[in-house]
Amino acid sequence: RSNHWGDMILVNKLVYVLRHPRRWEVVVFKWPRDTSKNYIKRLVGLPGERLQIWHGDVYVNGKLARKPRWARWALARRVWAQNRDSLREKPPWQVLSGDWDLRKNAYRGGGDNDALISFNLPITDFTPYDDPEAESDDGNPVADTTITFKVKARERGRAGWVVAVLGDPQHHVELRLGVGGATTRLYYNGMLVATSPFHIGADGSHSIEFSFVDMRAEVWVDGKRILRYDINARHQTPDEVWVRLGFEHAEGTLTDISIYRDIFYYPDARSTTGLEGEEVKISKDGFWVLGDNTRSSQDSRVWGEVPTDNMMGRAFVVFWPPWRWQVIK
Repeated sequence: RSNHWGDMILVNKLVYVLRHPRRWEVVVFKWPRDTSKNYIKRLVGLPGERLQIWHGDVYVNGKLARKPRWARWALARRVWAQNRDSLREKPPWQVLSGDWDLRKNAYRGGGDNDALISFNLPITDFTPYDDPEAESDDGNPVADTTITFKVKARERGRAGWVVAVLGDPQHHVELRLGVGGATTRLYYNGMLVATSPFHIGADGSHSIEFSFVDMRAEVWVDGKRILRYDINARHQTPDEVWVRLGFEHAEGTLTDISIYRDIFYYPDARSTTGLEGEEVKISKDGFWVLGDNTRSSQDSRVWGEVPTDNMMGRAFVVFWPPWRWQVIK
C-alpha cells in the first residue's frame, strides 16, 4: 500500500548510526531544496555508484539491481485475483489446449497431453483492477510478473507436471512441477536450466509462488524456495506478456490464483515515453531515491541526490490514522 498525505510515520533514527542504508529500504530525509521539509522515498542508489534506469529496471554499475524477495513483494502491484474477480461474467483466461472447467473460484483442467490456459488481460504499468469497463492508457507492457496459486493434482496414466509460463516471446521461463514422481524442472527459452527433486503426491495440495522479476526466476512451494535461476541479459519492454497455467499428462484444480507485476521505473518523472535513461554518477556523499508512484513522483530524477547529512532514518510503521496502520516495507 502507498503512503498518503497526512500519514504519521515512525522513523528508526538509530539504525543508520549502527549500519549504512541499504538499497530498496524506505527512508525519511530532509528535502535537499528545503531542509525544513521531510520527504519519504525508496532508496535505490548508494554513494559512488553509477545508476541507470533502462526499460523499467534499475542498473547499478552496469549490472541489473535485482530485488530481494521482500523488496519484490513490497513493490509488487496486483493485476488480478481469482477470488476477487466478481465483476466479469467470464474469467479472463483463454483455453489453449485440453479440457477445462473455468468456474470462478476453482479452475479444473487436464489432458492426456497438455492442457493450458493463458491470461488474456493486458499487463502494463497502468492496470485497471477489478473493473472490466476500465480502459487502459498507453502503458508499457510489464513482463516482470509473479503468480501465486494453490494446486491439487494427480498424474494421468504416467508421471506428469503442473505447468506455469511467465515472460514474453524474447525472454520466458517455464516451470514444470512434478506430479506423481516426476522431477520438477525449470526452462528458460525452452532450455532446461534447473531441476528440483520436489514433486506433488497423489493427494497433495500445495501453495505455489512463481516469479520472473529482474531476470531472476524463483519458485517457492509452501513457503520454501526450491528453485532460483538468474539470467544475464538486458530485457527490453516487450510487445506482449505471457502468463500461462496448466497441466501435462496430469489433471487437477487451481485455486486462489493471483497475478502481480513489478514496478516499472521511468528515467524521467515528467515523461512516460523515453525508456532508456542516461547513466547518473552519484557522489561519494549522496544517495539516489525514487518514489513508488514512479509516474508522478517528485524524487531524485527531478532534484538530484540526497546528501548523507540529510538522511534521518528508515521508515517502518504508519501509526496514524489508526485504520491505515501498516508496516512499511
